[in-house]
Amino acid sequence: MDPITFEVIRSALYAIADEMKVILMRSARSPLLKEAGDLSCALTDARGRLVAQGEDMPIHLGVMAFTVKELLRRVDQATMGSGDFYLTNALEVGGNHLPDVKGVAPIFVDGHLVAVAETLAHWADIGGMIPGSYSARATEIYQEGLQIPPVKVIEGGKIRQEIVNLILANVRGREQRFGDLMAQYAATQYAGRRVRALVEAYGRDTVLEAMEASFDYSERRMRQAIETIPEGVYQGEDFMDDDGVSRRPYRVAVTVTVSGGEITYDFAGTDPQAAGPINTTYFITCSAAYCATRNLTDPSIPANEGCYRPIRVLVPVGKMLNPLH
Repeated sequence: MDPITFEVIRSALYAIADEMKVILMRSARSPLLKEAGDLSCALTDARGRLVAQGEDMPIHLGVMAFTVKELLRRVDQATMGSGDFYLTNALEVGGNHLPDVKGVAPIFVDGHLVAVAETLAHWADIGGMIPGSYSARATEIYQEGLQIPPVKVIEGGKIRQEIVNLILANVRGREQRFGDLMAQYAATQYAGRRVRALVEAYGRDTVLEAMEASFDYSERRMRQAIETIPEGVYQGEDFMDDDGVSRRPYRVAVTVTVSGGEITYDFAGTDPQAAGPINTTYFITCSAAYCATRNLTDPSIPANEGCYRPIRVLVPVGKMLNPLH
């Protein structure tokens, strides 16, 4: 497409993601969000492919890239409408740890789903055995807090009070948590207005074409960046001192293969999942690989679906970096 139109639309989409972050920070109740900025915001297309993510928490890169895809597989898209808002912190839905609650809102234009707005906010408490929902003694996920599968908490702009009450009854700081939830909703609704204005200005087909072109643009630049690394096989390892339970070190090992403008991270040599709370999800393992690749090559590459196409992350199920439930 016309390069000037492409750049204007691409930049507008990234601006929307950045503006969502400002709205979330200024509207939230928790100091974790208002002051520490432990949050991320993003836009995806109608298929859940990451279109734009602000300059937020680097470890959320992979999480934001997977969450909407996984959520769309689990909800009835025929029941989605304007003003709807879903919450989830489920680890299998692009999750990382339970305090990071994702808020997702579909964006419709003339009845067509054109994009999805996504917010991630670290709630200061999500329940569990101790305040703050961090325990070095936890040996079960149930001790770490409330698990929220994808659930519609706002429908057509109206709060589903019985669902919200169920969530808030199981976390500490009810009023603060509700304020953070509504701040996430406000950020997504702003994104919806901005995307609809963009479609009104340029047309739906042109905006969707720009999204596709942005994937190709980032993929092309990432492949070029990876080609600056000498082809070959690289290996590394490090250790966690212990898991808080067994008092022995846990190995994290990776084999990195660079070839043909692609890079593969294979964590097969990593230790099996631990009894203590040091395991992490596959999505966070991807985040680490994505972040490392971007930072070591060209951090200016726009973060989106295309940026991550040349990066493969392999982790056998049952490892510390891809544990079983």
